[in-house]
Amino acid sequence: MDHVGPTVMTPLGFPCSLLGLRSLVAAARAGGHGHRAAAAVCGVLHGALDVGPLVFAADIGAADAVLVIAFSSLGWGQVVHPEWGTTLQQAGSSIRVVHAMDTAQSWYCTNPITGEYDNGAWWEHKITELCRDYSEVCLLGDSMGGAAALRFASHATKSVVAVVPQVDVTSFKLCRRRDFSAERKGSLQQAVLKSCNETRAQVTVHVGIHPYDARQVSLLPVRANIKVVRHQTKSHLVSAALKKQGLLVQTVLSDLGL
Repeated sequence: MDHVGPTVMTPLGFPCSLLGLRSLVAAARAGGHGHRAAAAVCGVLHGALDVGPLVFAADIGAADAVLVIAFSSLGWGQVVHPEWGTTLQQAGSSIRVVHAMDTAQSWYCTNPITGEYDNGAWWEHKITELCRDYSEVCLLGDSMGGAAALRFASHATKSVVAVVPQVDVTSFKLCRRRDFSAERKGSLQQAVLKSCNETRAQVTVHVGIHPYDARQVSLLPVRANIKVVRHQTKSHLVSAALKKQGLLVQTVLSDLGL
């Protein structure tokens, strides 16, 4: 808050508090610019040179590094921000981390620059470009980010880790975009399943015992390279539960093969 306050909030007349932060994002959303506000705040919070949608970790790593694309979820208070940084730091300098942030909160189905729905074409193009120079590519994400990791799994050459991903967002309460029609949600599901069927990478999906999350996993194709790991976590917050148990870093890095 010490960094965000003077840079973003105070000049706009918002108090430097969590309530002020929520008020800023809410006001921006009401004016139709919520995703831009969230991205701007996140850029300050994480010291990024750019506000997104792609943030490259400062430590590029070795020339033969493994590329890890970490897809963000909806985030705290639905403020999208780079995720998995602390966990991935434990892998050392052998990886190149790129944070992918869908600040439009569209399950990576819109062009984040224009805000227009394009069924993921912008992300598909950018991820293809990113992966071009790497022989080993890993994808990682939680919830909305987990859905993206599966949706773009065909680009992974090494591994994919998806924690409580969505496959069918038709009844997902946090999927609130007015332009996200039933037809477009159906296209997202088809894209996820198509990519899962095409990928040659090792895919690991973590899920708890929440009925909604369990149903999502049941929609995935049964393949030798897709493994489902079930935890006794009752809520959607499987990553938080693993972290509380001291197992998150070990689990993620092991599943990624790092």
